[in-house]
Amino acid sequence: MIYAPVCIPTLNRYEHLRKCLESLSKCTWAEKTEVYVALDYPPLDQWDKYASGWEKNREFLHSCGDMGFKKLHVIEREENYGIWLPGHRGNAKCLIQTIQTQYDRYIFSEDDNIFAPAFLEYMDKGLELFKDDKMVYSISGYRFYHPFVFDNSSYMRQCVDYSPWGIGHWTNKKLPDINYKWFRKKLSLVKIYHLTKTFGFGVLPGIVSKCSRSNYGRHYIDNDVWSYMQISGVEQINPTVTLVHNIGLDGSGVDMPDTVGTGQEWCNPDNNPIATSNHFDFIGNGYDRKEENQRIYYHGKYWMSEWQYFIKTLKKLLALLVRR
Repeated sequence: MIYAPVCIPTLNRYEHLRKCLESLSKCTWAEKTEVYVALDYPPLDQWDKYASGWEKNREFLHSCGDMGFKKLHVIEREENYGIWLPGHRGNAKCLIQTIQTQYDRYIFSEDDNIFAPAFLEYMDKGLELFKDDKMVYSISGYRFYHPFVFDNSSYMRQCVDYSPWGIGHWTNKKLPDINYKWFRKKLSLVKIYHLTKTFGFGVLPGIVSKCSRSNYGRHYIDNDVWSYMQISGVEQINPTVTLVHNIGLDGSGVDMPDTVGTGQEWCNPDNNPIATSNHFDFIGNGYDRKEENQRIYYHGKYWMSEWQYFIKTLKKLLALLVRR
């Protein structure tokens, strides 16, 4: 068995990072796993906002030892690398690039996830099982909130959505350059019709946005990969019982600075209980009741109803026409 390294970029959220590492350290196979934490330096123009959390994280990481892992590597940035945006090197991007030179697979997590005891076993087994499967792009420990149904399966193969919350990748499975030229080449009215029939109107706003960009100028976010998966038909592996909870929907992060989770059923952990078993085995073929689950997804969007997605698409199209 190959035990994939875990890479975690972090900056200022001490309580989040502590809970993240503590839950990971309780996983089966933690003692066989190397963990790389990249501690970014606070941005000088926001020192007062980030310095305190950075200092707590730094003290914690230098006093916690290996926490039961095979090795806990702490990479301290001597200046601010920033998030993955134009003009920044990107703390996460640089960490992943370093990991990819040493390993053929890796597990990535931001510092706001907590994990079930079987998370690492699930990830390592899945990264080995699907490494040569060209239809599988990634493996995630998160089970989507939607009320999917299963008969006798412990995982699902799907291309309806993409979750980066505790995710495994192979270094030889890379995204193409999914800029606007790629989307325009791959899409047709017939293709768009079939996409909306399968996945609902939620596919349209993202596609319209991407087709109107001359270039990205930044890293790919989860919605970009989601659209790529739907159009290309490649899949993500997800467990039928979630192995990850995200505790960063509290307004403390950069990507989600607002309390987007407040009052939302989809992020209430009671509605998506985390697995308690110490072990995970891949049971079934991953396509258990696939068509039924696609219909459930179609009618169960996270953010908006189908009608709201449709209105959003029309607004994006109008904005695109006005700019031209």
